[in-house]
Amino acid sequence: GVTHPSHSAGREAQVALIEGFNKLLSGLNKLFSGQENPHFGREMSSIGSYILNCWKNGAIPKFSKG
Repeated sequence: GVTHPSHSAGREAQVALIEGFNKLLSGLNKLFSGQENPHFGREMSSIGSYILNCWKNGAIPKFSKG
């Protein structure tokens, strides 16, 4: 399957998804270790739009570069 589309809009959408997902994971790790994370709600609610943006721009959503 295609993991990185050839056009820039799809590539940018994929990069945004990976960055957003990494922020979400970092936020979860903070919460699980007892730290505060005032941005967690925003980080969590953004993931769906990042995924949708990938599909709209011809990218198959991936959550890491590897």
